Amino acid sequence: MLAAKGLTGADARRFLEAPLSMLHDPFLLPDMDKAVPIIEEALTARQKIAVYGDYDADGVTACALLTDYLRSRGADCVCHIPRRDREGYGLHAETLKSLYDAGVSLVITVDVGVTAIEAAKAAKDMGLRLVITDHHDCLGARPPAEAVIDPKLPGPGGNYPFEGLAGVGVAFKLACALEMSASGGRARGGHIECAARILERYGDLAALGTVADVMPMTDENRVLARRGLELLSQGGRVGLDAITNRSGAGRQPPTESAVSFCFAPILNAAGRMGDALTSVELLLTDDAVKAENLADLLIGMNNRRREIEADIYGQVVSEWESSADSAGAPALIMAGRGWHQGVTGIVCSKLVEKYRKPVFLIALGENDEGKGSARAPKPYGVSLTELLSGCGHTLITFGGHASAAGFSIDPANVNAFRDAVFTALRQAAPLQAGAGALVIDAAAQPDELTMQTAADLRTVGPFGPRNAEPVLMLADAAVERVTPLKGGRHVSLTLASGGKRFKAIGFGFRDFPFRAGDRVDAAFSLSVNLFRGEKNLQLELRDVRLSEKTANQYKIENELYERFINNENDCGGDFLRVASLGREDLAAVWRYLEKAADELCRVKAFSHSLIAGAAALNPRIGMARLRASLDIFSELGLLTYAVDGDVFCVTLHGRGKVELSGSKLFRELTTNS
Repeated sequence: MLAAKGLTGADARRFLEAPLSMLHDPFLLPDMDKAVPIIEEALTARQKIAVYGDYDADGVTACALLTDYLRSRGADCVCHIPRRDREGYGLHAETLKSLYDAGVSLVITVDVGVTAIEAAKAAKDMGLRLVITDHHDCLGARPPAEAVIDPKLPGPGGNYPFEGLAGVGVAFKLACALEMSASGGRARGGHIECAARILERYGDLAALGTVADVMPMTDENRVLARRGLELLSQGGRVGLDAITNRSGAGRQPPTESAVSFCFAPILNAAGRMGDALTSVELLLTDDAVKAENLADLLIGMNNRRREIEADIYGQVVSEWESSADSAGAPALIMAGRGWHQGVTGIVCSKLVEKYRKPVFLIALGENDEGKGSARAPKPYGVSLTELLSGCGHTLITFGGHASAAGFSIDPANVNAFRDAVFTALRQAAPLQAGAGALVIDAAAQPDELTMQTAADLRTVGPFGPRNAEPVLMLADAAVERVTPLKGGRHVSLTLASGGKRFKAIGFGFRDFPFRAGDRVDAAFSLSVNLFRGEKNLQLELRDVRLSEKTANQYKIENELYERFINNENDCGGDFLRVASLGREDLAAVWRYLEKAADELCRVKAFSHSLIAGAAALNPRIGMARLRASLDIFSELGLLTYAVDGDVFCVTLHGRGKVELSGSKLFRELTTNS
């Protein structure tokens, strides 16, 4: 697998070990050499400093990291994060003025500010020193701040070696640079030594923000995430320990999944539903009782967020699927009054998963400004920030990443914005949904699926963009048991192959189309599940299809049958082997149809399900015998049926006993057999 990624020999060993030497000198970042003296001067003069961040998990962890570090250096440091429902995203001149009036001399941004031209001008005019650290795209001129640190901007020696840092990653690099300055480390080239100290103190925060912001899991991020997850599993930060204890996250060792599905949503909840400073307060506190109270508050906010999210999602799906746009529009664009702007981004992501097209949701409030969130499939081929820039004449503000962005808009411009987006997407001709087909890293044999293999595969982690979790395939496995979970939202399977049985779990596998007796190819990630103190091997399903071996057999039988009914078949041995019929074959198909019929005597099922059900009564039943049976029953007036793709829709009429010889097709098949 590593060789397939282009990693062999020493490169493979370095990748697996992720040594600290993979961390770059922070002074290679643009304007770092300007920012450090300014901050050191403020520290020496005991000036009041404000750390100004964003309200997502990346911004919250970045705020906590830099605030704590500056306070450890003796700074009078306050933290400010704009409220989503009042100030909205970004750096605001009015807020900077309030901080200045409160005695702040220096503002350091984290995870925000690289597009804030007007706010930076306002700071300059009022005499407020401003250092911007960010990781978003700079869409034009740099803001006129004292320093602008962003890995995507050219540095002193050219481009920084790694553009993929999260906002918390840039804050980490700033802390490393300040540590080098304070200890004289820069003079002797000791950036690794200083980075090790900062990583030991703040690696958990760096990992949290990096994973939560879905950054590429390569280069420096691999070091930050790996060491940070180790620190998270060891505990010690009171606020994160409280989340672990109160949410149940402690049942499993912290992984990227634990961050994405537990820690990040809880930390994000404050910014979505209230004041993100609540999360910063949790991360900074040393008081265990206070931490547990704050954790309970955030968990409650997150539960409320889920309820609101489900409500908006249902509204959008219902309205979209009944709209004229749903048929051919290149994007889903919808505005709603009363929507909570704190959850529209999450709803966008779920709608992208459902419809595989860009989604733009606009929350219309009581004032004259709509707050929009945008998400796009991966891969897609069109950058959302570039797309919004091209539609900028219809917007008030915008910013973000290639696949996730935010914007504000005058409600009167919503239709013009929709037209502009549709036009731009049709001209751009982005990648279609099929471009994101699942890629299998390796086909596994049953005896290779062991606890040791699962442990070996974990060394390739942490996983994320550009280092996806390995996907394996088990071919032609028998489905022995199917158990719906959580009201059908998820599914649990038992798969058998090579004399071995495996437990599999499919999260989000609604309307699972397979049943016991089917043979499938299963794509999955191999994991170890900890339940009641016991470790068990588990296949986390990514996709399931009818086994290629079975599908090919069905295709061959189908073609033979088509040739027969079109008088193209010479009724040779291949055809007779799969299509010759006896009364016992017809009886098995009919008994299964009666068993599977609903109250209206209807059966709607995939062909493989019908075949598997009938084959359980008579193993001779395959595609050709199923089709022949249905056609014979249709001739005799016992049923009618239609085929929609691979789904058979059958209605039973059941007119009592009939003579099979009354079917011309039955006579032909039995004569030929």
